[in-house]
Amino acid sequence: MKFLALDFGQKRIGMALCDADERFAFAHKTLERKPNDNRGDMAAILSAIRLNEVEGVVCGVPGGSAKSDQTAQVAGRFFEKLRAEAETQGLQLEWHNWDERFSTSAFLTQLKESGASLRRARENHEIDAGAAAMMLEGFLASRRGHEALDAGDTV
Repeated sequence: MKFLALDFGQKRIGMALCDADERFAFAHKTLERKPNDNRGDMAAILSAIRLNEVEGVVCGVPGGSAKSDQTAQVAGRFFEKLRAEAETQGLQLEWHNWDERFSTSAFLTQLKESGASLRRARENHEIDAGAAAMMLEGFLASRRGHEALDAGDTV
């Protein structure tokens, strides 16, 4: 099953995809959020869903601090609207929430260990999509029955 993972942030939404066999997660792209334009953000995500023949969506849910709890509330409302719009458009998708608290730090650690340029990753806005890929890897591992970094809940 092909999944799209969404790492929701105040300024950007990181997007990652997996292959149909659920073996590999890879960064797809980073969506620059437009202030007060949830419809535009949702349209871009729904377009990616259709274009990549996605069958399930993994919504990253932040938490653990006052700021991230506030972001989680905004993200929750956004994901609810996204799901409703997808259903309105006739998209039959499987939806999951996933704890994404450590996805960015895990991706930054991976970048550092690989010797990749953190500066280049920031300039190219690759961090959010990379974090979404880390989150998706944890989700896929849990589906295979392996121990994952974070626990996920089906919506």
